[in-house]
Amino acid sequence: MTKRVFQHEEYDIRKDGSLVLYKRPSRDGSGNLNPVFQIRIQIPNVRKEVRLSTGKRDQSDAIRWSLEKYDELYGKSLIGHDIFDRGFKKTFKEFCEFYPDDADERPTKKNRLQYLEVLKKHPYEFFVREKKDISIASINNELIQEYFSYRRKEHKTSNNTLRREHTHLNTFFRFCVKKKYLSAIPKIKLPPRDKIRRETWTLDEYRTIVRKMRRWVTESPHPRTKRQRYLFQQYFLLMSNSGARVGEMRDLRWGEVRQHEYPDGIRMIATLMGKTGKRECVFNIGCEEYFKNVYLYRCDETNRELLPEDEPVFCNYNGTPIGSFKKSFLSLMDYCGTRTTTFGENRTIYSLRHFYAHQRLQNQIPVWDIASNMGTSVDLIMKHYGDRDNVSRGETITQDRRRRPKRDQKLPWV
Repeated sequence: MTKRVFQHEEYDIRKDGSLVLYKRPSRDGSGNLNPVFQIRIQIPNVRKEVRLSTGKRDQSDAIRWSLEKYDELYGKSLIGHDIFDRGFKKTFKEFCEFYPDDADERPTKKNRLQYLEVLKKHPYEFFVREKKDISIASINNELIQEYFSYRRKEHKTSNNTLRREHTHLNTFFRFCVKKKYLSAIPKIKLPPRDKIRRETWTLDEYRTIVRKMRRWVTESPHPRTKRQRYLFQQYFLLMSNSGARVGEMRDLRWGEVRQHEYPDGIRMIATLMGKTGKRECVFNIGCEEYFKNVYLYRCDETNRELLPEDEPVFCNYNGTPIGSFKKSFLSLMDYCGTRTTTFGENRTIYSLRHFYAHQRLQNQIPVWDIASNMGTSVDLIMKHYGDRDNVSRGETITQDRRRRPKRDQKLPWV
C-alpha cells in the first residue's frame, strides 16, 4: 500500500491492512502531529474505505476503540446495513423524494406533504445548521432532548407541539431503518402533555351568535364578502353540529354526503377522512337545511341543476376548496363580541368542535358514541371536555329501575 504524505506513525492493528491506526499533521501548519489518533477501516466486500477519528490520545485506548468500531461496522455489513455515517442533510433529501409517493395508504399524500413542511423548518435547521449536519447514527435521546430545549428557548414551543414534531421525526427514522441506514428507531423520552383548556361558548352565547349572524351576513356591502360570510354561516352551523375537524370539513366533497332515514327523522351523514382515518360522521337534526342552502347557492351561481360529486362542499367561485375561514370567523366574533372568553383566551374555529363535544355531553349522550362520531378517543373526550357536572346528569347517574325514591317532608333538603 502506497503511503500518503499526510500519514505518519501508521500501525496495522489487525496485521492485514484492514484496520490502520495513524496520526495526522496539526492544522496550525507547525509540522507537529495531532495527538488524537485516526483510523482507516477496510471492511471485506465493501469497496469504500472508512476513515474516522478515535477521539483518543492514548494509543492503548485508541486500539481498543478501533477494534470495537471494526466489529460494529463488520457486523452491520453482514446484515446488509450501511456502514458509513450519513449526514442528516443528504439522508433527509432522499427522504423528501421518497416519502410523498410512499405506497402506504396512510397517511394521505396531502398529510405527508404537510409533515415534510414541518420537518423542513425547525428539525432541519437544528440538525443541519446548529449541529453541523450531524450523522443520523448519532441521533439519540440526549440529542433529541437538546432539540426540545432549543425549541423551547428559541421559539417558546409548547410540549404538545414538540410531541407532534417527534411524531413527524419518527416517520423519517422509520425511513432510515427501512433503508438500513439505522438499525432501530431511537428511543426518545417525550415531554409530558400540556393540559389545554378547550375554549368554546356557552349555549346562550352560541344562540346569540346564531341570531346576530343573520344580520352580519346581510349587512355586508361587497358581493364577494357577502358570499364568503353566507358560506361561513352554513359552515359554522354544520361544524358546531357534527364535531368535524377543520381539515375534514374543508376536504369534504358532495359525493361523500348523503342522508339516512331514522324512525324519528332524517340525518345527514358525511364520509370524512381525518388523521384517525376514514369514518362516517352523523350530523345533528336540522343540518339537512344547511347542506341544502350551500348546494342550492352553488347551483344558482354556476347555473347548474346538479353539482359534480368531486366538488368541495365549501369552495371558491372557481371550484377550488376554501383554504381558510379565519377572517370570516374573526369578523363574526368581533361583530358578536365573543372573540375572547371571560379569562381573556382567544376562541378559534376549532372551538366549534369543542362546542359540539360539550353539548353532546350535556345532553347525556354516551361518551363512546361522541368519541366515535368525532373520530377521537374516550380518554381524550373525558380529559378535555368532561366537566364533571354531576348535578345536571344526576338522573342518569342514579337511575335504578328496581327502586323508587321515597319522599319525606321532614328532611331539610326536600
